[in-house]
Amino acid sequence: MTQILVILCFAAVHLRDEYAYASGLSPFTSGAITLAGLGLIWLSHLGAMALFGHRIDRTGSWRAVVAADRATLAANVCGAIWFATFVLVGGLLDGVRALVGDTILLDELLALLIPLAFLAAVWWSYEPIDRRLGEAALIRRLDEGGEVYLPQGRSAFVVRRLRHHVLLSGVPLTIIIGWSELIGWISHAWLSHWPPSAGEALRIAGVLAIFVVSPAIMRRVWGAKYLDGSGIAALVDDMRRLHKVRVRGPLLLPTGGTSVNAAILGVMWPFRYVLFSDALLEHLSPVHIEAVTAHEIAHVRRHHIPWLGALMLSIILLLGGMMGLVIDFWPVSLPAWLVEFTPEIAGMASLAIGALAFGYVSRRFEWQADAFAAAHVSRRAACDVVTPEGALALSDALDRVARLNHMPQDRFFFRHGSIRTRRRRLAALVGTPLDAMPIDQEVSRIKNAIGVMVLLLVVALALLTAVG
Repeated sequence: MTQILVILCFAAVHLRDEYAYASGLSPFTSGAITLAGLGLIWLSHLGAMALFGHRIDRTGSWRAVVAADRATLAANVCGAIWFATFVLVGGLLDGVRALVGDTILLDELLALLIPLAFLAAVWWSYEPIDRRLGEAALIRRLDEGGEVYLPQGRSAFVVRRLRHHVLLSGVPLTIIIGWSELIGWISHAWLSHWPPSAGEALRIAGVLAIFVVSPAIMRRVWGAKYLDGSGIAALVDDMRRLHKVRVRGPLLLPTGGTSVNAAILGVMWPFRYVLFSDALLEHLSPVHIEAVTAHEIAHVRRHHIPWLGALMLSIILLLGGMMGLVIDFWPVSLPAWLVEFTPEIAGMASLAIGALAFGYVSRRFEWQADAFAAAHVSRRAACDVVTPEGALALSDALDRVARLNHMPQDRFFFRHGSIRTRRRRLAALVGTPLDAMPIDQEVSRIKNAIGVMVLLLVVALALLTAVG
């Protein structure tokens, strides 16, 4: 969810000039209201964390942990919406530009430091909750005789969160904003005799190139290293050949033992990597690592990332255009403020619907990747149905990941759902034919629907081009 909120803040800053609105507020007033609102949200969160921390100390209740997680999510959502609102309609970016000028990227970065500082403050106030959970996990590791990592402290916790949760989308989005402004300046200064479509084509080509190569940049930002000549490298090589996918790596993500995770980073080879955190490789057994690797390979084999991109693009553009047309041609006279804010209302509504659809589809893609992993382990045993061992390999890995990351299995994640739901669905797969997975059929219907939306979008763009 943090990634979506970061994208929301960057999008608000980037789109401010396209949805220009004079709020009437002075730069000082706009900035003061923005900071005051964010400050009140953070103080409320700080008080809530103190309350939940006291409850954890007194009762050891997981409900207090879940409540702290929800309060943190609510604070981040409210803070991002507050910031985006004052950027788009409150004149916050205009106030920053009044101080430093409209220099390429400088004014946007200074404005974005506000939500960045807010996220850091929220994680700073959440750290005592995480520390309590880490201390409990530390005792368990000592009892089990496992490797122990020294606590890294409050500041290190905040830096780690910013590094892994903000920079993943923040770095490429910063480059994209800078590129867009640079192209706008070049088009105005040197290419004024060119048609506007040429500058737009350059802008789009650059954005696509940035998205493609950004994983190579993030690999260096995170300090991830290749695991050449290791057992996990041999496993990944075997699975690459078996499932006919092209990924680079594996990469080792150094987290100081604080995160148990694996991921596919990137959309297109040769800038697509499979990466594993240090704690995952340390604490999971070989069969668990194989199941997790199969899950990640499934995202590439089933082309989940491109389909999610197509979903968001088609929903935002189609719904935004349709809502704009409905408001423009509504038979009853509408208030002047509603007509004036038509682009903003249509854009924000389509973005909200697109985000909900993204979460819904992303969770189904996760379930399909889980089923793919169970099928992989079962097929290795020469079975044509999901075996108990096949389902248990990933289910146990998920259980261990949840415990090592000291998170409740009922905790709901926007893109992944809850661990408990995923484990329950894996158990229900036992005995299912490998070529007749129910989730494969459901995902097939979803992809057909996305394909129809993309086709409608292409037709609409073609009609607009012909009319224009």
